[in-house]
Amino acid sequence: MRFASVRCSSARARFFLICLSRLARYASAIQIEPSGIDDAVIAAFITAVRDGSLHQNSNALHRQVTLIWNEAAGDPALGLTPVMVASFRGPPKRIDWMLLPAAFRHDVDDYLSWCGGSDPFAADARSRALASMTLRLRRDQIHAAATALVESGTKAAAIRSLADLVTPDNVKSILRRRAARKTPSIRGLARRLFKSHANGSGSRLRSLPSSSAWSAKCRRRFLA
Repeated sequence: MRFASVRCSSARARFFLICLSRLARYASAIQIEPSGIDDAVIAAFITAVRDGSLHQNSNALHRQVTLIWNEAAGDPALGLTPVMVASFRGPPKRIDWMLLPAAFRHDVDDYLSWCGGSDPFAADARSRALASMTLRLRRDQIHAAATALVESGTKAAAIRSLADLVTPDNVKSILRRRAARKTPSIRGLARRLFKSHANGSGSRLRSLPSSSAWSAKCRRRFLA
């Protein structure tokens, strides 16, 4: 089977053919058929691109080629071997969870348990429990916010409850730190902090004051 026989049925067909043409030229030059493409060939192809071309982002090409190749390999009639999808995102650098005060960690557990509908008959029970994936996202957002607050100069020992994350000064410190790092998820984190500030957070607190002027200013800065 030749590379001309490999097709992609998705709407990305044109882009697929562009990426495939690069790989096809390389493989043909070293006499490798499509059925012989594997992780080692892909790695050698990307090395050749880095060393012998002016391509500006070989890492992006590496990931795109592996994703699109696997899309084609999903057709059993082609007899292609799936390859490992390249990823160049390192693990998020966050403060060690155990370095945060036990009272804060307990408050987070209590809050997430409430979000998950642990007691549907409680007087302040949520009308709808959050899905497990949403709970993991909520925990990640809390962890990211605590990390940003510590990086902005607040001592970890001073963060003793979720309420400490959502005071006006601390929210501004968190968002400034995240914005300085050009973090892609800042909008989602900002929305979560604004909502927590308005409605209360941690141990089902509902007593935190809401500053409409402060919220409006921060929304224009971070959510525009």
